[in-house]
Amino acid sequence: AFLAVLAAGCVFVLAHFERMASQMRKLASVDGLTGAMNHSTTVSLLAHAMERGRREGQPVGFVMLDLDHFKRVNDRHGHAVGDQVLKAVAACARARLRGSDVLGRLGGEEFGLVLPATGEAGARHLAEQVRLAVEGLELHGDGGQPLRVTLSAGVAEAARSDTPETLMHLADKALYQAKQKGRNRVVVADDWLRNSTLQSVVG
Repeated sequence: AFLAVLAAGCVFVLAHFERMASQMRKLASVDGLTGAMNHSTTVSLLAHAMERGRREGQPVGFVMLDLDHFKRVNDRHGHAVGDQVLKAVAACARARLRGSDVLGRLGGEEFGLVLPATGEAGARHLAEQVRLAVEGLELHGDGGQPLRVTLSAGVAEAARSDTPETLMHLADKALYQAKQKGRNRVVVADDWLRNSTLQSVVG
Protein backbone atom coordinates (compact mmCIF):
# COMPACT_ATOMS: atom_id res chain seq x y z
CA ALA A 1 0.00 0.00 0.00
CA PHE A 2 2.85 2.33 0.84
CA LEU A 3 4.50 1.66 -2.52
CA ALA A 4 1.22 2.29 -4.33
CA VAL A 5 0.79 5.63 -2.58
CA LEU A 6 4.41 6.52 -3.33
CA ALA A 7 3.99 5.60 -6.99
CA ALA A 8 0.81 7.64 -7.26
CA GLY A 9 2.57 10.58 -5.67
CA CYS A 10 5.46 10.31 -8.14
CA VAL A 11 3.03 10.24 -11.07
CA PHE A 12 1.28 13.34 -9.74
CA VAL A 13 4.56 15.21 -9.28
CA LEU A 14 5.80 14.22 -12.74
CA ALA A 15 2.52 15.32 -14.34
CA HIS A 16 2.73 18.63 -12.49
CA PHE A 17 6.27 19.24 -13.68
CA GLU A 18 5.29 18.34 -17.25
CA ARG A 19 2.49 20.90 -17.16
CA MET A 20 4.91 23.49 -15.80
CA ALA A 21 7.45 22.67 -18.50
CA SER A 22 4.77 22.99 -21.17
CA GLN A 23 3.71 26.37 -19.80
CA MET A 24 7.34 27.52 -19.71
CA ARG A 25 7.83 26.50 -23.34
CA LYS A 26 4.71 28.41 -24.30
CA LEU A 27 5.81 31.51 -22.39
CA ALA A 28 9.20 31.34 -24.08
CA SER A 29 7.64 31.40 -27.56
CA VAL A 30 4.65 33.74 -27.14
CA ASP A 31 4.53 37.52 -26.76
CA GLY A 32 2.87 38.14 -23.41
CA LEU A 33 0.94 41.25 -24.49
CA THR A 34 -0.59 40.26 -27.81
CA GLY A 35 -0.48 36.45 -27.73
CA ALA A 36 1.42 36.44 -31.02
CA MET A 37 4.55 34.37 -31.49
CA ASN A 38 7.72 36.20 -30.51
CA HIS A 39 10.43 37.17 -33.00
CA SER A 40 12.65 34.11 -32.75
CA THR A 41 9.73 31.68 -32.86
CA THR A 42 8.30 33.47 -35.90
CA VAL A 43 11.61 33.12 -37.75
CA SER A 44 11.79 29.41 -36.85
CA LEU A 45 8.23 28.79 -38.04
CA LEU A 46 8.90 30.73 -41.24
CA ALA A 47 11.98 28.56 -41.90
CA HIS A 48 9.87 25.44 -41.35
CA ALA A 49 7.13 26.70 -43.70
CA MET A 50 9.68 27.56 -46.40
CA GLU A 51 11.39 24.17 -46.17
CA ARG A 52 8.04 22.39 -46.39
CA GLY A 53 7.02 24.62 -49.29
CA ARG A 54 10.17 23.65 -51.20
CA ARG A 55 9.55 19.95 -50.59
CA GLU A 56 5.90 20.09 -51.64
CA GLY A 57 6.21 22.68 -54.41
CA GLN A 58 3.93 25.11 -52.57
CA PRO A 59 4.37 28.90 -52.31
CA VAL A 60 4.97 30.63 -49.00
CA GLY A 61 3.98 34.22 -48.40
CA PHE A 62 5.23 36.60 -45.74
CA VAL A 63 3.64 39.89 -44.71
CA MET A 64 5.23 42.53 -42.54
CA LEU A 65 2.79 44.88 -40.81
CA ASP A 66 3.66 48.11 -39.04
CA LEU A 67 1.33 50.57 -37.32
CA ASP A 68 1.50 54.08 -38.73
CA HIS A 69 2.65 56.86 -36.39
CA PHE A 70 2.38 54.58 -33.36
CA LYS A 71 4.77 56.77 -31.36
CA ARG A 72 2.13 59.50 -31.50
CA VAL A 73 -0.38 57.16 -29.85
CA ASN A 74 1.98 56.47 -26.96
CA ASP A 75 2.99 60.13 -26.65
CA ARG A 76 -0.57 61.49 -26.68
CA HIS A 77 -2.48 58.76 -24.87
CA GLY A 78 0.08 56.85 -22.82
CA HIS A 79 1.53 53.36 -23.05
CA ALA A 80 -1.54 51.71 -21.50
CA VAL A 81 -3.63 52.87 -24.46
CA GLY A 82 -0.80 51.90 -26.80
CA ASP A 83 -0.85 48.38 -25.38
CA GLN A 84 -4.61 48.15 -25.95
CA VAL A 85 -4.10 49.24 -29.56
CA LEU A 86 -1.47 46.54 -30.11
CA LYS A 87 -3.78 43.89 -28.65
CA ALA A 88 -6.67 45.04 -30.86
CA VAL A 89 -4.51 45.01 -34.00
CA ALA A 90 -3.21 41.52 -33.18
CA ALA A 91 -6.79 40.31 -32.69
CA CYS A 92 -7.77 41.83 -36.05
CA ALA A 93 -5.02 39.97 -37.83
CA ARG A 94 -5.54 36.70 -35.95
CA ALA A 95 -9.26 36.64 -36.80
CA ARG A 96 -8.40 36.51 -40.51
CA LEU A 97 -5.80 33.75 -40.40
CA ARG A 98 -6.15 30.05 -41.12
CA GLY A 99 -5.05 27.45 -38.62
CA SER A 100 -1.80 26.92 -40.51
CA ASP A 101 -0.90 30.63 -40.60
CA VAL A 102 1.30 32.30 -37.99
CA LEU A 103 1.00 35.72 -36.41
CA GLY A 104 4.26 36.97 -34.95
CA ARG A 105 5.20 40.13 -33.11
CA LEU A 106 8.57 41.11 -34.49
CA GLY A 107 9.12 43.99 -32.09
CA GLY A 108 7.38 47.17 -30.96
CA GLU A 109 4.45 47.86 -33.28
CA GLU A 110 5.68 45.51 -36.03
CA PHE A 111 4.03 42.17 -36.80
CA GLY A 112 4.69 39.39 -39.29
CA LEU A 113 2.37 36.90 -40.97
CA VAL A 114 3.73 33.53 -42.10
CA LEU A 115 1.40 32.17 -44.78
CA PRO A 116 2.05 28.58 -45.94
CA ALA A 117 0.63 27.49 -49.32
CA THR A 118 -0.05 31.16 -50.14
CA GLY A 119 1.31 33.03 -53.12
CA GLU A 120 1.79 36.71 -53.69
CA ALA A 121 -1.83 37.43 -54.66
CA GLY A 122 -3.28 35.60 -51.66
CA ALA A 123 -0.85 37.25 -49.25
CA ARG A 124 -1.68 40.68 -50.66
CA HIS A 125 -5.42 40.01 -50.34
CA LEU A 126 -5.04 38.98 -46.71
CA ALA A 127 -2.84 41.99 -45.94
CA GLU A 128 -5.47 44.27 -47.46
CA GLN A 129 -8.19 42.63 -45.36
CA VAL A 130 -6.18 43.22 -42.20
CA ARG A 131 -5.42 46.81 -43.23
CA LEU A 132 -9.10 47.59 -43.76
CA ALA A 133 -10.10 45.92 -40.50
CA VAL A 134 -7.56 47.93 -38.52
CA GLU A 135 -8.62 51.14 -40.25
CA GLY A 136 -12.18 50.41 -39.13
CA LEU A 137 -11.36 49.73 -35.48
CA GLU A 138 -13.29 51.88 -33.02
CA LEU A 139 -10.75 52.53 -30.30
CA HIS A 140 -10.66 55.07 -27.49
CA GLY A 141 -7.74 57.16 -26.32
CA ASP A 142 -6.92 58.69 -22.98
CA GLY A 143 -10.08 60.39 -21.72
CA GLY A 144 -12.36 58.28 -23.89
CA GLN A 145 -12.01 60.25 -27.11
CA PRO A 146 -12.22 58.26 -30.37
CA LEU A 147 -8.88 56.95 -31.61
CA ARG A 148 -8.22 55.76 -35.15
CA VAL A 149 -5.13 53.88 -36.25
CA THR A 150 -3.86 52.59 -39.60
CA LEU A 151 -1.11 50.27 -40.69
CA SER A 152 1.17 49.72 -43.66
CA ALA A 153 2.16 46.33 -45.05
CA GLY A 154 4.90 44.82 -47.16
CA VAL A 155 4.25 41.52 -48.96
CA ALA A 156 6.75 39.04 -50.37
CA GLU A 157 6.58 35.52 -51.76
CA ALA A 158 9.48 33.16 -51.06
CA ALA A 159 11.80 32.13 -53.88
CA ARG A 160 13.51 28.73 -53.67
CA SER A 161 16.85 30.37 -52.88
CA ASP A 162 15.48 32.61 -50.12
CA THR A 163 16.37 32.23 -46.47
CA PRO A 164 13.92 33.40 -43.81
CA GLU A 165 16.14 36.43 -43.28
CA THR A 166 16.19 37.45 -46.95
CA LEU A 167 12.42 36.96 -47.28
CA MET A 168 11.77 39.08 -44.19
CA HIS A 169 14.21 41.69 -45.46
CA LEU A 170 12.36 41.79 -48.78
CA ALA A 171 8.99 42.26 -47.05
CA ASP A 172 10.56 44.97 -44.92
CA LYS A 173 11.72 46.80 -48.05
CA ALA A 174 8.18 46.63 -49.46
CA LEU A 175 6.87 47.93 -46.14
CA TYR A 176 9.29 50.84 -46.35
CA GLN A 177 7.90 51.66 -49.79
CA ALA A 178 4.36 51.60 -48.37
CA LYS A 179 5.45 54.14 -45.76
CA GLN A 180 7.14 56.29 -48.40
CA LYS A 181 4.01 56.28 -50.56
CA GLY A 182 1.85 57.74 -47.80
CA ARG A 183 1.17 54.89 -45.35
CA ASN A 184 -2.10 52.99 -44.80
CA ARG A 185 -1.44 50.81 -47.85
CA VAL A 186 -0.09 47.45 -48.98
CA VAL A 187 2.95 47.15 -51.26
CA VAL A 188 4.05 43.89 -52.91
CA ALA A 189 7.76 43.33 -53.52
CA ASP A 190 8.47 43.36 -57.27
CA ASP A 191 11.46 42.00 -59.22
CA TRP A 192 13.34 45.29 -59.00
CA LEU A 193 12.95 45.39 -55.24
CA ARG A 194 14.01 41.74 -54.95
CA ASN A 195 17.17 42.34 -56.98
CA SER A 196 18.10 45.45 -55.01
CA THR A 197 17.41 43.63 -51.74
CA LEU A 198 19.58 40.65 -52.69
CA GLN A 199 22.41 42.99 -53.70
CA SER A 200 22.23 44.80 -50.36
CA VAL A 201 22.20 41.49 -48.43
CA VAL A 202 25.15 40.13 -50.40
CA GLY A 203 27.01 43.43 -50.14
